[in-house]
Order: sequence, then C-alpha cells, then structure tokens
Amino acid sequence: MKEYGKRTEGLVSFCFDLNQSFLLVKLVSRNAKAEIQQRMSDALELKRRGADADLSKAIELQKQAESYLSLGRDTMPSILLLFLMTKLEAYLEDIAVLICHQSPHLIGLGGASTEEETRYEINKLFSKKRLDQIAELFETKFNIPFSETCKCAEGCTPRELDKAKAIRNIHVHSQGRVTPNFRKRTGDQSLKDGEFYSITIEYLNDLKDKICLLVWGLDTLATSIYPNLPRSSADISPDDFSS
Repeated sequence: MKEYGKRTEGLVSFCFDLNQSFLLVKLVSRNAKAEIQQRMSDALELKRRGADADLSKAIELQKQAESYLSLGRDTMPSILLLFLMTKLEAYLEDIAVLICHQSPHLIGLGGASTEEETRYEINKLFSKKRLDQIAELFETKFNIPFSETCKCAEGCTPRELDKAKAIRNIHVHSQGRVTPNFRKRTGDQSLKDGEFYSITIEYLNDLKDKICLLVWGLDTLATSIYPNLPRSSADISPDDFSS
C-alpha cells in the first residue's frame, strides 16, 4: 500500500469510521434477520396449535417481527445516510482547515494564525452553504477541481451530493417527509409535500462508493497541490474503503 503515499489524518479518519459503521450495520442486520426468522417461526408454530392463548402470542410475535422489518427498511438506511453525510462534511472542513492553516492568505488570514482561528474562518465560510456551493469554494479559493474530481465516480456531481444532504436533512428534521424547501432545493417537483422519501440500500451503497472515490481524489489532489500538508502516520489505499 506504500505506493499510494501518506494521506491526511482526515482521510484516514473518514475511511476508518465509514468501515466501522457499515460493518456494524451488516452485523446488526445479520443478527436481526436471525431474530426475525425465529419469531416468525415461533408464530407459525403457535398458530398451528390453535389454542386461544397461543394465537394471541403468535399475533404479538408477528407484530414484533414486522416492527423489526420496518426498522431495518426505513430507519437503518437513514441513520447510515446521516453518518455518511456528516463524515463527508467533517472531512471537507478538516481538509480546508489544513490547507488554509498552511496557506492562510487563501482566506485572508495572517501567517501567525492559529489552527483554531483557521477553523473558525472555515466554519464561517462554509456556514449554511449547500454542498454544490462548497464545491465552488474548493475550486475558487483552494484551486482544487471539485467537480472534475466528482467525475471519478460515474454520475457523481456536486448537485447530486447536495441532494443527498437534503435527503439527510428531511430525515433528521421532518421524519423523512418531503417539504416545499426540499422540492425547491432538489428541483424535483414530482414529489408531494408530506410524502415519505425512502432511502434504499441500493441508493445508499451507490452514494457511499461515490463519496469514497471523491474523498480519496480530493485528498490526493490536496496533498499534491499543497505538499507541506501534515500527513497521517498510517498507510492507506483505496482498498481500505469498505466495499
């Protein structure tokens, strides 16, 4: 893996946390599947017996199994999306702080600025920005071709990433229900206000792969354009991202 060189601590952290979260979900899903199958099997056996007490217990077991299925279908993907987008935003802030701490003139700071002062300015710069707007800042202020880097993943664009952030927001703030602001931000007028916006595992895995490629590309460009950026002591390669 050494041929890839040392990457920043932000990329190492992103990679590690993403792996841990997706592996944890796989483990939980595997255990939940076994639990659901057992409850459904018990319910069928109780129904076969036919006694009133057994039927009541069977109905309760079936409700529990259906509740677990709903949790896995609707809740788990939204939790993973929340974590994925939060880690992406954290990485973008961290790499911007590293760049501007080394080159403070990019954001109008003096050479003696502390890391805390740099992060404060980056927070102000990024505050209330859409991801496509932050992508423009990377290009205009940091000389990193964010949009071109997105193309490392087929079909990935800053606007698509911002839509993922908007999806994350409605699942955090409005229980996954479509809002007028969501329709305006995504440009999808086919949706109805109050409609539940589901997150499929297929969408989540595709988005995760795109973000992994983007973050790797951004880190590679940043450490190339700004060779004095501090690097992590850990070796890392694209294979370290969860598949």
